[in-house]
Parts: sequence; C-alpha cells; structure tokens
Amino acid sequence: IVIGSGFSGLAAAIDATDAGAKVIILEKMPTHGGNSIINGGQMAAWNSKVRQQRPDLEPDSAELMYQDMMKAGHNLNWPDLVKTVVNGAPDAVNWLIGLGVVFPPKLIIQAGGHSRARTHQTENISGSDIIAVLYKNTQQRKVPLLLNTTVTGIVREQPLSGRVLGVMTATKGKKSMYYRATRAVILASGGFSRDE
Repeated sequence: IVIGSGFSGLAAAIDATDAGAKVIILEKMPTHGGNSIINGGQMAAWNSKVRQQRPDLEPDSAELMYQDMMKAGHNLNWPDLVKTVVNGAPDAVNWLIGLGVVFPPKLIIQAGGHSRARTHQTENISGSDIIAVLYKNTQQRKVPLLLNTTVTGIVREQPLSGRVLGVMTATKGKKSMYYRATRAVILASGGFSRDE
C-alpha cells in the first residue's frame, strides 16, 4: 500500500511493482500528483546523463553537493540522510530519464544554496512534467490509484505497537474501509513540517 501520489508515492509504486509486488496507491485528493504536481520540476544531482552533455559546466562532485546541503541546512541536517540524497541523486535523475522524463541540458542551473550548476529542470519548469510521466508508468503497470481516499489510521498487531497490518480509510459518502498490507505500507503523504 502506497499512501500519496506525488513524486515519492508514484516512484515507490513503480519500483515496488517492478520488484514483483502487487501495489495499490491511496490518494486523499480528487486528482493525483499531490503538491509535487505544482512544484518547480527541479532536481539537483551532481552528475547525470544530461549533465554530461554540458562540458561547459564546472566540475562537480558528491562531496561538493554534500557540503552545499550541509551549509544550506546550517549543519543541522542529519549527515547520513544528506549522504543518502547526494549519493542517490545521479541514479534518481537517470531513472527518471529512463522512464521518459525530459531534463533539457540547457536548463541545468545553479540554484540557491548550490555552488555548482546541478539543478535539472523540466521543459516547463513544472513538477507536472515529472508527475505525468510517473503516472503514465503506473498506468502502464496497471497499478490502481484510488482518489478521494483519506487514510485515517494505521492498523497494527497491537494498538500502538507491533507489525503494521494495513490501513483504515475514509471516503466521502462511504463507510470506512480497511486495506490489508501483505508486504508493506509506504507513507509518501507529504513532508514532516505538516505533522501535527
């Protein structure tokens, strides 16, 4: 079960399906894409197939991107998570390209907080360019996406602990539904800053 249909939710659904899992995506909004669909369509990576087409750009490295991210976060970031983002960025951009997302080489820019031009942008500089490709890929894989389906609770073996068994949902005008997870529940429903 994947909760949320933005960048990370759709990517997780594609990856899990390709690994052999049977996947369903639950989305609280009436359309797919979440906040990702209205973002700037930008992704930073110190290397990629596209960046290699720009010999005019200054050399970049994982270490430089790591230092930039730590500085931008006033060194309050979790270093291990920053390393995960930095080390995975090239593969993530290349994976999106492989699915069909277009990052024109001419639109690689030096965004705020970065010491190098490493921010890849889509043609329309819109997250909708990425969401459209991810959504198309989930549809090609026949991954069901239920809209207007709000997850209202996580069901566990014990009320506040133990293995996650599934989720409870609420849909306007319908009774609460329970979905059983045989492998995992992936929370891709937004940033921690909205956590009450």
